[in-house]
Amino acid sequence: MNAYVAPVVTEDLDIVVATDDLQLVRRLASAHFRTAEFPDSLNIYDPGSRLQVQVQLEQRLTAMLTRATAQEVLGLVLPVAAPEDLVEAKVAAAGDPRRPPSKRMKDILDLARLVGAFPSLAERIPEPLRAQVLAGVDPPDEGSSRPSPDSHQGPRS
Repeated sequence: MNAYVAPVVTEDLDIVVATDDLQLVRRLASAHFRTAEFPDSLNIYDPGSRLQVQVQLEQRLTAMLTRATAQEVLGLVLPVAAPEDLVEAKVAAAGDPRRPPSKRMKDILDLARLVGAFPSLAERIPEPLRAQVLAGVDPPDEGSSRPSPDSHQGPRS
């Protein structure tokens, strides 16, 4: 998200790892950090930091790796999921009744930020969620430094 729109500071970092590498990630992480595994994520904690790294374990998310492109995020160049993939993941998260309502609302706001940067992505969001998302889209700012939809170099589908 933060590669495409103004950053919102949170205390977690979401990572998707190729399925083949999950055992290695588990072993390395548990050797150096405190870990906790949940149905959809492996959470990694450094006792000296409030940062939580969430390695996403959902099989469907690994397809994002093939479409990720190098983007600058807070001064680092990292592989980042394509905006279309972020929309798909956020739509799924916003509709997941197992997630707390406050997290689902954040997912809707994240979708609004993405649609504000890439208006054509709105068509990928099903109703009635689309109406909620569009209600949260900020009007264009003349002095905005948002990337244009054409600036994303990843695949479009």
